[in-house]
Amino acid sequence: FIIFINTEYNVFQCCMHSCLKALRVLQKCGHLPVDPALFKDYCFPGFFVDLRLTAIECLAEIIKEQQCEENLMFLLDLAASDLNLLVRLCVYKSLAKYPPFTRKFESKLNTVDLVDKLWNRMISGLSDDPCLRNSLAELYSTLYGRLTPPCISQVGIVIDLKEKTARTSLASPVNTPQ
Repeated sequence: FIIFINTEYNVFQCCMHSCLKALRVLQKCGHLPVDPALFKDYCFPGFFVDLRLTAIECLAEIIKEQQCEENLMFLLDLAASDLNLLVRLCVYKSLAKYPPFTRKFESKLNTVDLVDKLWNRMISGLSDDPCLRNSLAELYSTLYGRLTPPCISQVGIVIDLKEKTARTSLASPVNTPQ
């Protein structure tokens, strides 16, 4: 089946993304082992764009189930480096549709590094494209809401948006400029 997808690329471009979706359904039903490497291979440039978008969505769904940090960072790096805006947009929208974690549950993916990466991209890395920035803000909101991310508050930094103050566990409240 996989060989069919690879060898008949030029003939069946229009229905290859359906084959990937079918593979994902078979994986979810337990008929095939879950293999994120298969979907990673189709995320790279050189493949038909619809196929890449489908592979990204399937990989985001796998990340939600398996809680694999390596695959999450792969998608975030793809969103930062890919030249195709549709692919970058699809990464953020797929991760928002299938969030790897939510603020209600503990997760090993909820790290200070992830918060820093998302926040820095949102405020500085996407200043030229409002659609990408909005998608990234939607992902951030899905993961953390308007509250301080739990991994940040464990470090000792508390951000209070109502009072416009930031506190560390070692110091008294520090007023932020308005």
